[in-house]
This record gives sequence, structure tokens and C-alpha cells, in this order.
Amino acid sequence: MRDRYERRPPGSAGRAAGLALLMALAPTIGTADVAGEALLKLSGLEGWWRFAEQKDGCADEDNQARVAVGRWSWDESTDDMVFGKVAEQQIGFYESSCELSHGQTVGATLIFDAACSGEGETWTDRAVFELNAPDRVTLSFASGGKHDLVRCPR
Repeated sequence: MRDRYERRPPGSAGRAAGLALLMALAPTIGTADVAGEALLKLSGLEGWWRFAEQKDGCADEDNQARVAVGRWSWDESTDDMVFGKVAEQQIGFYESSCELSHGQTVGATLIFDAACSGEGETWTDRAVFELNAPDRVTLSFASGGKHDLVRCPR
């Protein structure tokens, strides 16, 4: 079976166990997103991000080496991605995307429910953004795998 999230390298067993524990405890130790804190923090990440190992990923117009984060939609007239034009917070990969909801914050970590679709399938997952630096994020999924991402120039 193909990976649902393109370029998702397998993580270590210890890291996966730690991530699973964090997501299991998030409802207990996390901050409920009553005021939209997690969504507000996620909006600060809006834009294109490249996979860390893809040095030229920001220039990839086929979107195989970059990820769209935030409120984005495809503009048919310009044949380009437009950010900030829709209400839904999303993650967009090459052949799949996830709409994010029910955010929680745990320190510098943002955790969201993810309703995903791609290649004729739909599924639910949990997406975790670890804020490492202003231009670096680790994106992990409860179903496995992680991506180290670097912000593309705006």
C-alpha cells in the first residue's frame, strides 16, 4: 500500500512511541482551543514549506517536494496556489490534503484532528506540528511518519 503522505520517511520506534504518548495525553495536558490559540499559531505558519532534504523544493511547481500549510486554495485563473482566501486550515501534499480542526497546544507543539483525502480515499488522522524555529517545523502524523519542513521564501 502506498504512503498517503508523499515523502514521509519512517521515524524511529522511540520517536513514534513518544509521539503516540503525547497525542494520547494531549486531551489531558493540552490547552483546549476555546479561543482558537492553536489555529492562530498555525496561521503564522501559512505558506509553502519544503521537505528539509529537498534543497530546491521551494521551486518545485509540481508540488512533489513542498507542502502547503494554512488557508489555501487553487486559483484556476492564475494556475497557482493562493493563501489566506478560505476559512479552513489545511495541509496540502502532492496527492493528498487534510483539513485541520479541534486544535490543541502543548508547549510549542500544535495538535489537530485531520480529515484527509487523496487518490479516491478519505481517512482521519492526527497532525502534530512541532515548532522548532521560525522557519523550521516537524510535521508528524499519528498513523506514522514525520516530515522535517523548512519555510519557503514568501
